[in-house]
Amino acid sequence: MLLDYRTVYIVDDNKNSIFITKYQLTQLYDEVHVVEVLDPEEALETIAADVTEQKDLLFLDINMPNMSGWDFLEQIANLWSQEVLNKIDICILTTSTRDEDQKKAALHPLVSHYAEKPFDTEGMKSIMDTILDK
Repeated sequence: MLLDYRTVYIVDDNKNSIFITKYQLTQLYDEVHVVEVLDPEEALETIAADVTEQKDLLFLDINMPNMSGWDFLEQIANLWSQEVLNKIDICILTTSTRDEDQKKAALHPLVSHYAEKPFDTEGMKSIMDTILDK
């Protein structure tokens, strides 16, 4: 199966989480271009510079030490043009089980989906089905 996104960015400070997310995506899709970014500050520049006409997907962790996912979202809302923001679907992938985080994500205009880690390949399929149906 082919993915409708040109690139899937994974912004997470945990290498194991990135590995698992990437592995699950490659189990579901024949061709998927994944860009792994451990530092959210680096992601601010990398993603904005790489956006094209085709949609991209960003998996964003919220519990990161130097810049939280919430701080990252605030930064991109201020730094990126609306044209760039329109080309990226953002899914929060987190270990947080806090109701406040779920509610905040549901109300955030840039967030299209919220999912709790860990999950298996079927869980990733469910996440992707939800995102692609929007």
